[in-house]
Amino acid sequence: MTAFDYTAIFIGIVVALAVENVAVSFHKLLELGPKVRWHWMAPATAVIASVTTLGSFWLLWNARAEVGQDRSFFVWLPFAVNYVLLFLATAASLPDEIPQEGIDLRTYYFENRRYWILTLLYFCSVVAMDTLSILRPEWGFIVVRRDPLFFAGCLTAIAGAMSVLLIRKPAWHAAWIAISIVLLVAVLGPVRVG
Repeated sequence: MTAFDYTAIFIGIVVALAVENVAVSFHKLLELGPKVRWHWMAPATAVIASVTTLGSFWLLWNARAEVGQDRSFFVWLPFAVNYVLLFLATAASLPDEIPQEGIDLRTYYFENRRYWILTLLYFCSVVAMDTLSILRPEWGFIVVRRDPLFFAGCLTAIAGAMSVLLIRKPAWHAAWIAISIVLLVAVLGPVRVG
C-alpha cells in the first residue's frame, strides 16, 4: 500500500463519520415532526458542511500523486488534524441530542455559532499548509490544490467564519450561507477526478 492508500482510508473514515453524523441528526429531527421548530439556517449549514467535507476528500483524490509521496508522520499529522476539525465542524451543524419536548433550530443555530471557530481553524490550517508547501517545499507538507481560486475561497471562508462568530445579525448569517454555496460551486464545480 502507498502512503496515499493509508491517507485515503483514514480520511474516508473521517468523512463517512461526518456525513453519517449529519444524516442521523437530520433523521432524529424528522422523527420528532411537529416538535421541531424548523429554521433553514441550521440545515443549510449542515448541507454546506457536508459538501465541504466531501469536496475536501474529492480534492485530496485529485492530489493523490503528491499525497502518495513518502512523508514523515509529523508532516502528515497536521493534514489529519485538518480532517478532524472538519468532522467537528460538520457534526456541530445539527443537534446530536434532541429533547422530547422538541427544539427550535433557529435558537440552536445562533446558540451554537461559536462552533464556527472549527471552520475558521480548518481553513486557517489549509492556508498555512498550502503556503508552507509553496514557500518551504522541502518540508513536504501536503498541498491539496495550488489554485488561486481555491486559495481565494479559503481566505473568503476564513473571513466569513470570523464574521459569523462576531456578528449575530440574521441577515448577515443568511448572506454568508449564500456566499458559502457560491464558493463551493466555484471551487468544486470545475474539479474533475484525474
